[in-house]
Amino acid sequence: MKIVVSLAILWSWLISLHAVEKKIPLDSGISPDNKYEVFLVVEEDGNGKCEKYEYVLVNLPEGRRILTVPCSYQPNAALLTEYSLNLAKAAEIYWSHDGTKLAIDEDNYRFMGTVRIIDSINRHPVWLALAETQMDALVGNKLMRYRIRVEKGWDRDNQRLSLAVGGELKTSSGSIKKVQRSFNVRVGNGNLYIE
Repeated sequence: MKIVVSLAILWSWLISLHAVEKKIPLDSGISPDNKYEVFLVVEEDGNGKCEKYEYVLVNLPEGRRILTVPCSYQPNAALLTEYSLNLAKAAEIYWSHDGTKLAIDEDNYRFMGTVRIIDSINRHPVWLALAETQMDALVGNKLMRYRIRVEKGWDRDNQRLSLAVGGELKTSSGSIKKVQRSFNVRVGNGNLYIE
């Protein structure tokens, strides 16, 4: 009995060592200067079962990964794996004109998905996120749920990204009110500033 259990554990461990990564190109995934690419990686275990999705940024001339960013959509029982993969692949890519900044706007599904902002790609890339409290301050009230989307993309000076937040809040009477607000974020030196 002990030998059979031990062999089963050993077999599972050996299979897990053979995890496979599949690269899925994204529309507009290559930077304007052709130096960088962002794509979706699907990681599978040794049995071909999807384990996770993530966005990967690579330096093309050097052929190396420079940043990995989590994807909001993951394979799970609640959201069918094929459906969550299609949502992950539908991300819209917005490069700054000089290719040093990037926004990954994930597809929207019931307020899931978000905008992933990456700064300083050509030096030390950093992934930036907007805080929930910042969204509440923008609309002047506590949002029950919200979703950020890229609105117009990057401006010509490569510093500002045009975004929109949409969501729902509960009024004092208890009804649900939909809100939407456009705003810009200034991105630089690894920081986000709402304007």
